[in-house]
Amino acid sequence: MMLEGMKMMNFKVEINYLNIDNYPIIEAHLEDMASKGWFIHKIFAGTIFIYKRIEAEEFDFSISPYEIETTFTRKTKADLEEFHTVSKNVGWDYATKSYDLHVYFKPKGSKAIPLHTDEEEEFRTLEFIAKKYLKAQYIFLPLLILLSWWNIGSLFNNIHSMKDGYIQIASLFIPFGILISTIHIVDLKRFLKKNRKNIENGDPLEFNHSNQWIYKILYSASSIILLVLIVY
Repeated sequence: MMLEGMKMMNFKVEINYLNIDNYPIIEAHLEDMASKGWFIHKIFAGTIFIYKRIEAEEFDFSISPYEIETTFTRKTKADLEEFHTVSKNVGWDYATKSYDLHVYFKPKGSKAIPLHTDEEEEFRTLEFIAKKYLKAQYIFLPLLILLSWWNIGSLFNNIHSMKDGYIQIASLFIPFGILISTIHIVDLKRFLKKNRKNIENGDPLEFNHSNQWIYKILYSASSIILLVLIVY
């Protein structure tokens, strides 16, 4: 879902969705965009993709989960540089990252060692990341529900609140946050359950190959509401 009209000189902004359960389909999307002359530059919050204009070129992309970074276990610059250097030595150049997912590329057809060589090890990393995300959602979702309850109560019980533009706009934003959080929890739990069974049976990992339209709609609407709130 392109935000048409948001081309800034040689840049283009897109609302998309990248998470640990769908990055193979995003790899294909980034390859398609590069073939049209748009190379991924930055990814913010897994949803705002910023591309820069290039000469149309064929690239292979590989998105790799990396060991977790948190407030308490943040990787040093040296750690990350070493990780990128190892990837470069096997044929992949670094493009950008989104949270724990790092995006690499190479000219299409050039020889390189695959970044994913052990599915069991890859799943252990994904499982660790997913558990971290789920813990965050288990805290975030109840807070949103409490905030929604308080917000609705203030609208009905306080004349001043009913006239407050900030509260009215926030009342629109909160339901989208609750929906996104709930769907995220369901998708992650489904992804973990399915692939634990696959690993036990020696089967390949399965990812979500849908176009994630529900996330794109929810994040687009949330971005518009947030923009309105900032402008207001």
